[in-house]
Amino acid sequence: MHWVIAPFKKYADFTGRSRRVEFWSFSILFVVLTLAANFIDAMDGVRVPVAAGMGVMELSISLVLLLPFLAVGARRLHDTGRSGWWMMLLYFPYLGWIISRDNPQAELMSLGALTIGFVALVIFLALPGSEMENRYGPNPRGVGV
Repeated sequence: MHWVIAPFKKYADFTGRSRRVEFWSFSILFVVLTLAANFIDAMDGVRVPVAAGMGVMELSISLVLLLPFLAVGARRLHDTGRSGWWMMLLYFPYLGWIISRDNPQAELMSLGALTIGFVALVIFLALPGSEMENRYGPNPRGVGV
């Protein structure tokens, strides 16, 4: 339970490092809550998209969890020695996809970039962290643990 709560305690803290278990536990929580909110939005049989094709509940949950997700992702990337800015591999193509919805060619390019960015980011986030201290701080597990 600690791994799911830790990102909320560091809600907007983009410094330091996070272990894989913290990032993936929070990611699972994010997906489960978003899917549940999507289900609740669709319960009445009428899907009313508010923004980016999301209903009120789904958009609310996504906005509440966005900042801690970006922060824990940045800290996870720091653990592998990478900049937290790599998280934008997901968000820039996603924004491009939203903007290009009226242009099929631009939409296809954005979705391709989103897919490539997603795969690259999953690989980066799944890699083990540096055993020793790196430029982002000490090993979150502690040395020799």
